[in-house]
Amino acid sequence: MSEKTEDPTPKKLRDARKDGQVAKSKEIPSAVLMSATLLFLITQVPTYFERFEQFFAAFSTVYDFKDSASAVGYVFTLLKDIGFAIIIPFCILVFVLGFASNYFQIGFLMSFKAAKPALNKISPATNAKNIFSIKNLMEFIKSLIKIITLIIILTYVIAENIPSLLQAPRCGLNCVFSVTGAMLKEIVIYSIPVFVVIAGADFIFEKTQHIKKLKMSKDEVKREYKESEGDPLIKSQRKQLHQELMMHDTTERVRKSSVLVTNPVHIAIGLYYDEEETPLPVIMAKGKDHIARRMVEIAKEEGIPVMQNIPLAHALNNECQMDQMIPAELIEPVAEVLKWVQSLENGDV
Repeated sequence: MSEKTEDPTPKKLRDARKDGQVAKSKEIPSAVLMSATLLFLITQVPTYFERFEQFFAAFSTVYDFKDSASAVGYVFTLLKDIGFAIIIPFCILVFVLGFASNYFQIGFLMSFKAAKPALNKISPATNAKNIFSIKNLMEFIKSLIKIITLIIILTYVIAENIPSLLQAPRCGLNCVFSVTGAMLKEIVIYSIPVFVVIAGADFIFEKTQHIKKLKMSKDEVKREYKESEGDPLIKSQRKQLHQELMMHDTTERVRKSSVLVTNPVHIAIGLYYDEEETPLPVIMAKGKDHIARRMVEIAKEEGIPVMQNIPLAHALNNECQMDQMIPAELIEPVAEVLKWVQSLENGDV
């Protein structure tokens, strides 16, 4: 089997994307959500703690209700209010940021093929190989780094706030919420840089592994080129056939021409004129380089007059299209050519 040394082609990457195979880091959404949580806590914690205080204060009045139905209804009302005020906005924020962080990595992608069950995924040999894969090793290392980091941060934050934690119960619920909120902020602030670094490293790793997984052998690249562009031999044969057909058409057009104007070897223009059929001479054939030289050969074989007129040949080539009558500004020089042709036919030259 050929060694896979070539980077994947654009087509290979497109096909992989259709199958749901893209380079995507799961750590980027984590880092984004962690940063958003920090911002959320910094801006909303005072309001939220006030809401929680109101909730617990209101909840403590449940025992004042005479019947349980009223008490249950009151509790549900409290839960609904706090849900709409706190939980639902946070859930919406998490959903939007989770979607956005994935979208900016891979764009919009829907692939049902990746979700289809594959028999090779339940193979013991394949599963054993996956257990000891580099990807799983990286996942383990990332998890280990995050756990160790969080343990260190938690230990540091708790140690820093031990005096406040000991004093909080004495000054009431308000102090407990205040100290807890401050500690949460510290934990998130210290965690974010680590999560961002892990996310960046993970994205680079995923990108590298994705490209490595899709690498191709030289034979695969050649085969793909043949499939997309066509076999070079077949393309050459088609090109040759096209040239032959074009030359056949050119040959017939030269044979119908009244005269051939050349420059002399790079351009050849076939002019047709019959005063009973066309009011002005018509461009019957055009050719450059080897086609022009072949047109001259055909004209000589068919006995069609060939006149060398460099300025006129260039003007006809640049300003006229096939089957088009000559423009007004070229009537005079073309008339001179036709007079020369007439003199040849009359034997005056």
